[in-house]
Amino acid sequence: MTIFVKESPEQAKTWFGNMTKNKTPEELAAEMAKVKEMAKKSDMIDTGAKKKGVDQVGGIINAMTPDDGYQYEDVPGVGDAARVKTYDGQITVLVGNMVFNVRAYKGAPSPEPDMKELASGDMKRIIAATKKVEVQWMDATRDERKAYGVKLAKAIVAEL
Repeated sequence: MTIFVKESPEQAKTWFGNMTKNKTPEELAAEMAKVKEMAKKSDMIDTGAKKKGVDQVGGIINAMTPDDGYQYEDVPGVGDAARVKTYDGQITVLVGNMVFNVRAYKGAPSPEPDMKELASGDMKRIIAATKKVEVQWMDATRDERKAYGVKLAKAIVAEL
C-alpha cells in the first residue's frame, strides 16, 4: 500500500487524476525516458557503467509494459473517487486530501516462465518469456484481483 497526503483536497484530486490517467505504451516510454535522464543527472550515477545500468533497467521496464499501456476504470462506492488499473487490479482511492493505492489477491501464484528461455542468457528472450507468463496470469486473475482490491479499499476507507 502506498499513501500520499496532500495539503488540500484539491491537490489530492489533481494527484489522483494524474495517477489514474490512461496512458499508451508510447506515453509510458516517454515518461521512462525522462526518468532515465533525471537519474543519470544524479550524483550517485557517476560512471558510464551506472549510466548504462539506468538505460538497461529503463529498457526492461519499457519491455514489460502491457501492450495497451495502462488503462483505468472507475470504481463506484469507494472513497470520494476510486479507479482500478485494469492490467493488475491496483485500486487507487481518493479520500479528502489523501490518495492511496492497494492491491490484493488470494490465489495461485504466478507460474514460472519457460526455463529454456531463462537459461538462454538472451535478455530479450528472457523478458519476452517473462512478459508472456505475466500477461496470461494477469488475464486469468484480473476479476479476482479487482474484487479483492475493492474489498480491501472499502475496508480501509471504513476505518478512516
